[in-house]
Amino acid sequence: MKKIIFLFTILISISSCTGIKSTSTGIENQAFLSFFSPTMLSDGKYDNEVTVFLKSKGVEKAPFQAIVNRNLRNSTNKQKRPAGTVYSVNPGVYELKVIWRDKVIYSKKVLLANQETRIIQLP
Repeated sequence: MKKIIFLFTILISISSCTGIKSTSTGIENQAFLSFFSPTMLSDGKYDNEVTVFLKSKGVEKAPFQAIVNRNLRNSTNKQKRPAGTVYSVNPGVYELKVIWRDKVIYSKKVLLANQETRIIQLP
């Protein structure tokens, strides 16, 4: 009788193990920035690059060079994705400052939500 109970227990424990495990993952914890200028001339008004400063909770992040896109949307792209280069940042509240040739051309406090793409329109 003990052998039957022992074999039954082993049989149950072996049959309960499956080889396939399913996992689920969420979306990445990222927000995105895109810089756009509708008045950007063909001679390169912003020399195609500006310097971006982000400050969050009093801590300034490392500044980075950003390419200014000429088109808001890709003509072949029917969805609402911006054309050109998009920069990834962590979601949160930021003081955003864009500098070109030692002049502040854009300064604003922005809230970036998870998976949000914020298009910054430069003058």
